[in-house]
Amino acid sequence: MDNASNNNMMMQKLGHLLHARGVAFHHDGNCVQCFPHVINLTVQAFLAVLKAHIM
Repeated sequence: MDNASNNNMMMQKLGHLLHARGVAFHHDGNCVQCFPHVINLTVQAFLAVLKAHIM
């Protein structure tokens, strides 16, 4: 999930899968392109605090 075109394709496929199950979902406006980055930032902040308390 580190490439915008891969993310767009994933969201389109997810939209097709959910639509087949009767779930209203459209890939436009439901972007997750920043999700891995946000998770990484969160983990890095957590690790910094943990490291500060251990040392």
